Amino acid sequence: QMAARLETSFAELAAERDALRRFIADASHELRSPITALKSFNELLQGPAASDTSATSEFLAESAVQIARLEWITANLLSLSRLEAGLVDLDLGQHDVGDLIESAAAPFRTSAQDKGVSLAVNAPQPPISCHCDGTRMEMALTNLVDNALKFTPAGGSVTIGADPAGNRLRIWVQDSGVGVALSDQPHIFERFYRGRDVADVPGSGLGLAIVQSIAQAHGGTVSVESEPGQGSRFTLDLPL
Repeated sequence: QMAARLETSFAELAAERDALRRFIADASHELRSPITALKSFNELLQGPAASDTSATSEFLAESAVQIARLEWITANLLSLSRLEAGLVDLDLGQHDVGDLIESAAAPFRTSAQDKGVSLAVNAPQPPISCHCDGTRMEMALTNLVDNALKFTPAGGSVTIGADPAGNRLRIWVQDSGVGVALSDQPHIFERFYRGRDVADVPGSGLGLAIVQSIAQAHGGTVSVESEPGQGSRFTLDLPL
């Protein structure tokens, strides 16, 4: 029995080692692109573009974009690693679910309008409350809304809503976008995973991993139902 337990422990350690190696490789790849871009901009600004005012302004603006991307990746990697390690103390309290989903949708109303996408909120009636960390739950929902808008073309729709299900709560974000390929669905909540058909869409592949970690920290889950070309529905299933 001891030998069997040791064998299991060694297998778990090997799996953790492999996961760590993949994580380091993926993180390095994700950080390499903005660093390479910044290096190129710096070389150009020190060379032929130094006397070109318009080129200098353009390269400085692009550098600011890449720096913001680096900040986003590193901050979210830290947040994700702390969540997965159980090092985050949730600030739990009672929060109105309608307020949570309205707050999650609010930052995207202008961008949705500019893109020609309808963004709607279906607040539960009568109102219900959820015992959660409001800030982190809002972060999870904004990641889902942002993701839905990215993959929904002009003329489409994104809806965020919530429904009680016994002693559970289901908060969902549904879109009429491109959908998720069946082969990608088992992997989309993994860190840095990006589907083969979305390589041209901006993103780091961390948003859905963060959603999953926040859901798990609350004793819940996140799932996806999708059919390519027919849109997607992401659902957070949480204890009330």
